[in-house]
Amino acid sequence: SPREDVAYYFRFMTVVWTCYFFVKAAAYAWLASRYTLEEAIAIRTVAGTTTFYALLGISMFLARPIILVLKRLRLSP
Repeated sequence: SPREDVAYYFRFMTVVWTCYFFVKAAAYAWLASRYTLEEAIAIRTVAGTTTFYALLGISMFLARPIILVLKRLRLSP
């Protein structure tokens, strides 16, 4: 049923967002060890904002195609 698909999509996106934040934290830690504070903040501001809004847009505007792909790959009920 469509509700099962939507519920699975939200569980899937929760995993995607969790992975995103862990990778982002690791990237920020690496930036802090590699660059000066000013450089790291500048890179974080651009890269962090860009990737956040990109994933947010994908989550919101591409939900239906993602649900269909998950069904086609037999990953969702």
